[in-house]
Amino acid sequence: MQGRLIVSVQAQPHEPLHGASHMAVMAKAVAEGGAAAIRCESPDDIRAIK
Repeated sequence: MQGRLIVSVQAQPHEPLHGASHMAVMAKAVAEGGAAAIRCESPDDIRAIK
């Protein structure tokens, strides 16, 4: 992974984009944009992104 982009896709409960469905869409966008890996926060987010 050295030299490749890892993107953190996370939102806190008080933020407008909090929720697994939003995280899945953002993860798809960063993957399509060339991210080598995605870092996310909760088990629900992981399930939605997979």
